[in-house]
Amino acid sequence: MAHRELGLCVWDWDATWNDDTAFSRLLAQLAGWGFDYLELGVSWRGSRSALDRRIAELERSGLRVHLRVNLQDLPDPVAATAEWSRFADGSVLETGYGSTRQPLPSLFDPRVLDAQRDYLAGLAGTYRGRGIFYTFGFGLHFEYKYGGWIGFEPVAVDRFALWLAEREFGGEARSIAEAHDADWLEFREEWLAAKVDGFAAVVREADPSARLSAPLGESFRPESAEFGNQDIFGLSRHADRVVFSFDYDSHRVDDAPRAVEELTDVYRELTERPVLVELDGPTGRFFTGYGGSGVLATAEAAFRGGASGLNVANYTQRTEWSGDLAQFEFFPRLRELADSVEAPPSPLHEERFLLSNWTYYLDTRPGVLAAQLAQRDRLRSRGVPTRLISDGAVGGAPVGTVIHVPGGTRLRTEERG
Repeated sequence: MAHRELGLCVWDWDATWNDDTAFSRLLAQLAGWGFDYLELGVSWRGSRSALDRRIAELERSGLRVHLRVNLQDLPDPVAATAEWSRFADGSVLETGYGSTRQPLPSLFDPRVLDAQRDYLAGLAGTYRGRGIFYTFGFGLHFEYKYGGWIGFEPVAVDRFALWLAEREFGGEARSIAEAHDADWLEFREEWLAAKVDGFAAVVREADPSARLSAPLGESFRPESAEFGNQDIFGLSRHADRVVFSFDYDSHRVDDAPRAVEELTDVYRELTERPVLVELDGPTGRFFTGYGGSGVLATAEAAFRGGASGLNVANYTQRTEWSGDLAQFEFFPRLRELADSVEAPPSPLHEERFLLSNWTYYLDTRPGVLAAQLAQRDRLRSRGVPTRLISDGAVGGAPVGTVIHVPGGTRLRTEERG
């Protein structure tokens, strides 16, 4: 069985980041429990010397370095001319991540995009040759998930109009006001995939030893698709692996292990990448609702679903938590669990079962995914070897491959006047 990775994320605004004693004690505990890496939040506004010091200490501990780069809390010179994501009524989407609480920058502002690339190039160049893992954080919750409601700022409307004109599709950019307009969703898919591909190219050029994670997550907001309005396949092409953020607040506690196992398998097959599952902390209802035994049951379910590891987050905002992680009884037991749970079999998948992005974009009712997976399971129960496939992977399927299209699937049509 392949080695499964265990890691912990420490945000740069956490109490632990700013407490030398707590940070050192945290590293010692993680190393003693067989963890593989620590992920450091990296602020565009933060001190580079402070980051250098934390990375050096981390490398001395024997843990690998991962950096989750905050690309949405813009430094003042960039923020001064940035456009912000807006709702249909013109109001700004107030969000942010960390202490700055800026509005969310427009996903389509070319000036912001250029500045983000320059910042990444400088960061990766500084740590060239050290094999650091990078994750790009610029979404609503640091995953690449967005509701259908954002993108009404002028720069987005203008870019969409240009996209329509280049393809001679006709129509006007006013169709952007339709939350699930198919043209708008296709435009956004292309733009976001190109955005993260561009970030990846910049990092790899500056540091060929760098590796990349794609943070993908669920979202069951009423305005969102069941997969969080994501092109799961397209947004993971640049990455060496995926970190999957399960939406614990949207599932019943007693049903979470089953759902984690199922969705880990779904993401593993759709992305064709190793998938780490993210375990949330006591800042939400995860630990308090699940308890230590519930966390272990969820982690075990992730491994049964084919997870290549776990990324644990949100246990370091307070030094009374991170000062002794052993108070969370599951931490010392994760390595034994990771090394003991049997991995799922890897049969030869001869046929494909399509889970189309467009189904979940254009039909936001709950239960659509479950109904389609039930159709796949009926095929498997009859001995038909199938694997899940996304729209973007259809063209890469072997010649002659049978592709099952489940009932209720919406496919993108190119027939336009």
